[in-house]
Amino acid sequence: MIRKSSELDPGNKNSLVVEYFEWLRLDDDARAQIVYQQMADLDAESKWLPIGKATLDIKHGRFAAAKEEAMFLGRKFKNPDQQWWAGRILSN
Repeated sequence: MIRKSSELDPGNKNSLVVEYFEWLRLDDDARAQIVYQQMADLDAESKWLPIGKATLDIKHGRFAAAKEEAMFLGRKFKNPDQQWWAGRILSN
């Protein structure tokens, strides 16, 4: 259903974000990476790129890399939502 949503509205960033995290949840990192690239192609400045990368880093035990993404997120995006995500990543 998520993939169909992305197919019906390919420019919808929210559908891609949900699809990316769903592939990670299903342990299909290869498919998640394909969706991640689509997200990057659609909006290279999206807050979801560092969040998504950090989530994958944490999943694979790359905590230093996740911390770098969180620090970048916190510096680049100053609104409370992104600050919350940065804090959430750093707490892992």
